[in-house]
Amino acid sequence: MRGPLRDLLASVRDRDPDLRIYIDDVDEPSGDSEIELAGTGKTEPFGKRYLLAIRDVFKVLEVWSERSGGRDATTEDACQAVLYYARYNEFIHVPDPIVEWARDFSRAQMEKVDGDARRLPDGVRQCFLIHDIHFDVACSGVDAWLERHSDVAFQTLRALREVGAHHAADAMDRLFAVFPNGQPPVDREELEDQIFAFGDDIKERFFSEIGDELLQWKDDIDGLMRAYVLKHAKAFHLSEMPGWKN
Repeated sequence: MRGPLRDLLASVRDRDPDLRIYIDDVDEPSGDSEIELAGTGKTEPFGKRYLLAIRDVFKVLEVWSERSGGRDATTEDACQAVLYYARYNEFIHVPDPIVEWARDFSRAQMEKVDGDARRLPDGVRQCFLIHDIHFDVACSGVDAWLERHSDVAFQTLRALREVGAHHAADAMDRLFAVFPNGQPPVDREELEDQIFAFGDDIKERFFSEIGDELLQWKDDIDGLMRAYVLKHAKAFHLSEMPGWKN
């Protein structure tokens, strides 16, 4: 077979698992990149490079389905997952649909409380705070997250403990421990003054290390959040989620 990668993946289940996929030899292949199939031991096609064997694709799609609650990958999902695996030798992260629903729901609720997370309903608040720390730390770092969310920093730590994300909570405990009272002050100006007074070793090295640890999510955060959201199904209006089955 010759043609775009996406055409192959649309019907890959019918293929011989021993066939090897060769793709255009470009820096950033995509679903539109031309591929060619060849058997084991065959000469590498001119202008192509080895991507994966069909049996590898089967495994990638199997893991994608397991991580997405049993859904089948769309052709676009399959392209992303296969190319990611071929490049990094790791399975791509697949957002859980229930966790995604809860995240979007909590964000919508934030608009109804004028952006004050403390006014969110119990359950929804915890979900929002956990997603929020991941986004803010990834974009701006730990110190910026603290300065923007000093009023809910302790509630975020409690939320991590409540859902069972203890590795992340332990990292936050160590972050809080560097402050004079064992946790950052709620008052933003006071917090900024304390951060300013820290030496470079804390502001540059320690904050960076904590941020990296938080972003690694050593906890199975999707699994933990899924279980938490299911436990609070009414709070997240899961009955309104398309395809929801109780």
